[in-house]
Amino acid sequence: MINYSIIIPHRNIPKLLQRCLDSIPYRDDIQIIVVDDNSDPKVVDFDNFPGMNAPNVEVYFTKEGKGAGYARNVGLEHAKGKWILFADADDYFTQELVTILDTLKESNNDLIFLGSKCIDGVTKRIHKRDLKYSKLMKEALAGNKDKYRYNAYVPFAKIIRSDLIRDNYILFDETIVANDMMGSIRMAYCSKSTGFDDRCIYIREVRNGSLMSKRSIQYLICRFNVWLRVNDFLTDIGFSKYHINLIPTLIKILLKGNIDVFFDLIFILLKDNKVSAKKQILDLFMYQILKIKKS
Repeated sequence: MINYSIIIPHRNIPKLLQRCLDSIPYRDDIQIIVVDDNSDPKVVDFDNFPGMNAPNVEVYFTKEGKGAGYARNVGLEHAKGKWILFADADDYFTQELVTILDTLKESNNDLIFLGSKCIDGVTKRIHKRDLKYSKLMKEALAGNKDKYRYNAYVPFAKIIRSDLIRDNYILFDETIVANDMMGSIRMAYCSKSTGFDDRCIYIREVRNGSLMSKRSIQYLICRFNVWLRVNDFLTDIGFSKYHINLIPTLIKILLKGNIDVFFDLIFILLKDNKVSAKKQILDLFMYQILKIKKS
């Protein structure tokens, strides 16, 4: 019986992928699925691709180049485990992974959020981005579970019952960035019982060149459009208080000199009757005031 299926999308970082695979112990009840998203043969040695000769690793090569969301969807087609986990190829698991998982595998929850750490890829020190999830976890354990459910947009550091995904036909977006957000939020919404455990199973790294660090106009426009859809969904399910503020992204686009794009997106935001542009501007203003006062 397969208890855990771990799905890892990959593109052009074979050494980091190998590190991620090395962090997962070999066990008969663990299925590891690597989906390569059309890597460059000048970067990747396909004859010695990470995991190819490992007994519990399945490697699938895609040529569509549709991004990590598509790769995760391909992985889901092959997943056999009772529980699903996701990892990014440039991250890795802690030594406590299977010990923690084995204490949770008989849980009645559909979805369990777990602890993670975010570190700087160069210094290996805790990165400032770690604060968001550590704070959300503390609040969830204190009783504010919905805030974590609808503010944790990433697929990692959680275990998901495979039936939750299949019964609700949940897939990830196939966008160049932010492809994990709608799928993650839909999982949270469809979960009938959600658990929280702050034990750390996952280490994520912030590095130059990762999708997390992309700031091109194309990436910013994509984020805006995905975030607007997320906000519309949150309105539909009655959780508009967890809207993502879109104004900072619009300001970044304006500062890049893309005035026409800026006004096109402003028009889209103003037309959307589910997201209040006025409220978002006020929220951003208050945030900046409070930030100044704290400093």
